[in-house]
Amino acid sequence: FGLLRAQTPRMYSMKKTLTVGVIGGGIGGVTLAAALEQRGIEVHLFERAAAFGEVGAGIQIPPNAVKVLNTLGAHAGLNVVGFFPDAFVWRDCSSGEESFRIPLKSDCPMLYGAAFFHVHRADLHHLLTALLAKTCVTFTTQFTGVSEPDGKARAHFADGSSFEADLNVGADGGGWEVRVSNFGEEEPKFTGNMCYRAVVPFDEMPWLRYRTGDRCGRAHVLPVAPGWYVASVLLHKATRRCQDHLAKRLTQPPTRRRPR
Repeated sequence: FGLLRAQTPRMYSMKKTLTVGVIGGGIGGVTLAAALEQRGIEVHLFERAAAFGEVGAGIQIPPNAVKVLNTLGAHAGLNVVGFFPDAFVWRDCSSGEESFRIPLKSDCPMLYGAAFFHVHRADLHHLLTALLAKTCVTFTTQFTGVSEPDGKARAHFADGSSFEADLNVGADGGGWEVRVSNFGEEEPKFTGNMCYRAVVPFDEMPWLRYRTGDRCGRAHVLPVAPGWYVASVLLHKATRRCQDHLAKRLTQPPTRRRPR
């Protein structure tokens, strides 16, 4: 997370409750809020959307991250909504023949002490928000900047309000208002690659091998929920017209929701 500038660290007595503001209510922000809350820290979370939504597609959760979720109390729910992939499998894009595989379902618990999950982002986000019991959540709040009066970290918002805390944490993802407030403007650098992604029913699974000119492309497919798969197709290079169009959209929030 990008940290907003805060006061110089100092000793806190056990009688003082540390106050932390979290800017952004996505996966990272909600996970942090839940972890801090469970340790007795007062947390205020600010989200620019009107509500927690179902934006996103598939997420791969490796064992180390699963251990964190288990510690937070999301283990039972993750077992319900998640999917245990058998293995990573690489195939030749021309012949379809398997090149190699890395076992996951059988080996991860033994090697790392936790499973490897695939899950839909909306399902994971719902599990995490359900863990928030005492965190104060404020929606429709657009972060605009930070100041440091009297050694405190004060976050400012578009409606004229502000929030003063011992520490404010930026978890606003691609919006990066927190980063700009701390380190100045920085233009996004588009790599020139494009990736088309969709959540599709299992019985409508698209053909996975394709070619772009005389080169093979890359297709990535993973199950995220019972009966649903995410299919990602990576193209090598976007045209200049596409690059210019995408560059203008990089800072816009996603709008597509999970299909029903």
